[in-house]
Amino acid sequence: MDNPIGVALHSSGNLYVADQGNNRVLFCPSGSTTATSVYGQSGSFASHTANDGGVSANSLSGPTGVVLDGGGNLYVADSGNNRVLFYPPAAPPPPRSRTRFRKSRFFAMMKCAPSYQSRLTETPDSLTI
Repeated sequence: MDNPIGVALHSSGNLYVADQGNNRVLFCPSGSTTATSVYGQSGSFASHTANDGGVSANSLSGPTGVVLDGGGNLYVADSGNNRVLFYPPAAPPPPRSRTRFRKSRFFAMMKCAPSYQSRLTETPDSLTI
C-alpha cells in the first residue's frame, strides 16, 4: 500500500481500505489481512495509475475516504476526480470490460442544488453516514 488514508469495516468483519497513493480501494474479507479484490484499477493489483483507461467506475484518482451504510453499500470519496462513487453490496469491483457508466453497477453522487454542486464535489476527502 501507498498512503492508506481511509478504512471502513463492515459488521461482518470485511475491511475496505482507501489506498490513496495507488489510486485504488482494497477489499479484505473477514479474518484475512490479504486483499482479494481491488476497486479502481480494473481489478488489477499490479497497476497503480490514476484513471487507467479513462474516468469510469474502473478508475480512481487518489481515493481518500470509504464508508459503508447500514445496507452494506460502499461509498468512495474519489478526491482526484471530484466525485463520490456508490457500489451496491452485491457489486464486485467493476471488471476492465465495463467502461461506460450506464453499464456499471455504480453511480456518481451529485444530488444537490446546482449552486452548491461544484463546491460539494470539489476534492472530497472524507465521508460520513
